[in-house]
Amino acid sequence: MPIADTEPRPESLGHVARSLNVDILRMNRYASSFSGDRVTWMRRLGTLLTPPLLCSALYRLSHWLYMKRWRGAARCLALLNYGMHKAAIAPAARIGPGLYIPHTVGVVFYGHAGRNLTLYGRAMIMPSSVRDWLGPISEDSPRLGDGITVGAGSVVIGTISIGSRAKIGSRVPVLESLPAGSVLAHPIDRTAVGSASFVAEPER
Repeated sequence: MPIADTEPRPESLGHVARSLNVDILRMNRYASSFSGDRVTWMRRLGTLLTPPLLCSALYRLSHWLYMKRWRGAARCLALLNYGMHKAAIAPAARIGPGLYIPHTVGVVFYGHAGRNLTLYGRAMIMPSSVRDWLGPISEDSPRLGDGITVGAGSVVIGTISIGSRAKIGSRVPVLESLPAGSVLAHPIDRTAVGSASFVAEPER
């Protein structure tokens, strides 16, 4: 299954700034508190000071430091992010521009993803076994395409690929690869974790 390239190797803080700017624009588009036609510099600053964008900014800075091989500083920022927002986002993880985390608590990300990733509270993207979430990304980590949404409490785990534009609902364990455009949701009439089912056919 082809997965979109996630992001080029960052070479400057300009790359971080451009990615963060896309994060801000995307949050302004979806968050009702910041709705409006004009996105002024004051509005951008106000958005940046919210927990979702601070979480994204700390991740992007930690990733830039990690790729520059300043691993100690990268680990410190990742731990600061966890302490402030209770989100464990590996500094080695690659996430394209447009990251949106409405509720940061419990989010775990240890893999790679493309543009416009949405992670709701307690969403977990992780390998089958995590030895050190602050270290290199292991080969058994998930790869996500562009425009992926992972609902609250859902877990994407193992050496799998999630195709672009896939939507994963709340409390859904994903253990197998999904094609592009898939919609996966937990059955309304069941409460057992592990009884996920397709509610829409993948796009052709």
